[in-house]
Order: sequence, then structure tokens, then C-alpha cells
Amino acid sequence: MRIQRVGFIPFQENTQAPPLELPRVGFLAAVVLEWRGAISGTGVSAGSRGPWALVRRLRLGLNLGAVNIYDTTGYGNYLINLLNGRDFTKHPLYNSTSRWHYHIPVAVNLGENATTGLVLLQDPEVRATVEVTWGALADAFNGTGLSAAAGSGLDVYYVYFEVPDLRKVSAPPLVLHRVLEDTQPITQTGDNAYLVPRQGILLQLAHTLTLNGAFSSAWDRAFIRLNRTDTIMEFIPGVHYALDLRGRHAQSVIVPTHVVFHDLFRAMDALDRGDLRDALDTEAVTTTESVVTVSQSATLGANNNFLGAIRRIIQPIRV
Repeated sequence: MRIQRVGFIPFQENTQAPPLELPRVGFLAAVVLEWRGAISGTGVSAGSRGPWALVRRLRLGLNLGAVNIYDTTGYGNYLINLLNGRDFTKHPLYNSTSRWHYHIPVAVNLGENATTGLVLLQDPEVRATVEVTWGALADAFNGTGLSAAAGSGLDVYYVYFEVPDLRKVSAPPLVLHRVLEDTQPITQTGDNAYLVPRQGILLQLAHTLTLNGAFSSAWDRAFIRLNRTDTIMEFIPGVHYALDLRGRHAQSVIVPTHVVFHDLFRAMDALDRGDLRDALDTEAVTTTESVVTVSQSATLGANNNFLGAIRRIIQPIRV
């Protein structure tokens, strides 16, 4: 394994930064980004989505946007890492107003195979780019008179493996590991259904619940339903958290109460490592719905109620 600095993405509020192309060397395994630069103002503190919300959209694309391997908000990136055992608030250099990190997993530990999802960057037909859309300082921080120090932005590093002699070893499987985030409005209490796209094999699905403009724990149950009639997973909040604690062996990384998490990838009760025993092939059924039941007593605001969805999938490449 090798790690190399790629470049720097300077911060500029409410803009899309120019794409940063990764070197065309090796098998891409991950991308790590580190924010550098102090946020100043009066009464500065990180908001409910942490400093990660300063990135409105984080994207790893192939071939000029033809394929998104990774496409989430900055907070979505923090959350999917948290749910898989990487709590960046525990980073020894973490500072909520001057240094924090983003991590884009490209490869996935599938069974005994840690090479699933690797992307051959030196293939002449492959071009990989990191794209960042910046939000406003007020999206991520509380306070007045907010400003970022001159020269603030993201240092970008990529993690890769050298390409071995493929006459002697097998090439990694032709599979993409993808993490994609969507959001949809909530217009009523009761059942709110998210239609999972018919795309690949579903490993994990994390919902975030925002009601009246703030994160909310006002949900009564959640379930996955196939073909409109077959409910395969159903739980209430207490059962949800009890099962999660069992799977995590009561580790310190606990699912936040505004998150509904379907983990179909933890067959071995290990974080960020599993097999396809419980995974769901969304292309083998007509419809896959993930339903979150919002409490009847919940207060809905005007146009500020949302159900977020972060999907982690693997998708075979058909050639």
C-alpha cells in the first residue's frame, strides 16, 4: 500500500471547486481529505452537522462524471464513516474549528477479499477526479462575523496499491463499491417510503430524519418492503438500538437517534467488514422500499422536513 499527496482544494464559500484529478498510477483504495485553516468569529462553534457540513457535496467520479463512485454531502461522509467505526471526532488532531477529516472508501472488505472495488487508475480509459462543492460558513458553524483564514482548504491524499504482475496473480474483481446520498421531502406524519433505486447489491442504508429544520428522533418504526407486499425487516427504535449494540459489542460508536440504519453487511458482527449473506440484490426484485414511520405527535415545519438516504452498494461492471 502507498499513500501520496495529490493536491490542495482552496476554500471559497458557495462555489464548486475545479475537479482535482488523481494520478493515473496504481489500484485506487481510498481518498482522505484534511481541512486546514482556522474559522474565526464571535461565539464560534460547530453546528449540528459538525464542521463537515462546510462541504455541501463531496464526489469521486470516473470519466468526467460518467460514473459516481462516491457522492454525498460532507455530513453524509462523516455519518457513513461513523456508522462503520471511524468516528473522526476521536481523531487525535481533531479540532471542530480548525482541523477535521473526510474519508472516501473505494475498496471494501468483502469476506476474505479486501480488494473488492479497487479501481485501476492506470487503465488508459479511466480518469478519476475528486470534486468538492463548498457551502457557506453558516452551514457548518454557529456564531457571528464568521470567516476562514487565508489559504484555508482541503489537502487531498490518495491510498493505492501498486499493480502486480497480473501474469502471476489474479486481478481484483470487476466490481464498483459505491456510496450515494439522496434526500426527499417529508410531507406528512405516518409512513414515509423511500424507493431504493434498482442499482446493485445493497450493503447498508442509513436514513437521517429532519423535522422542522432540525434533526429529530420522532420515528415509531422502520421497515424494508419488497414488491409492495413483502416486509423483510421491521423494528421499533428500542429494538433498533439493542440490535446495534449487540452487533457493535457495545462499542463507543453508537447510532445517533436521528438515524435509522439498515446494516446488511455485518454478518460477522464486525464493523466495516462482512459478506453478502444478508445483502439485498435490488435488481432481482421489482421494487425495494425503505419506510420510516414519523410519529403522529411530531411537529412538521414548512418545507424543512426531509428524509435523507445514504446507500452503500456494490455493483458488478458488465463488459
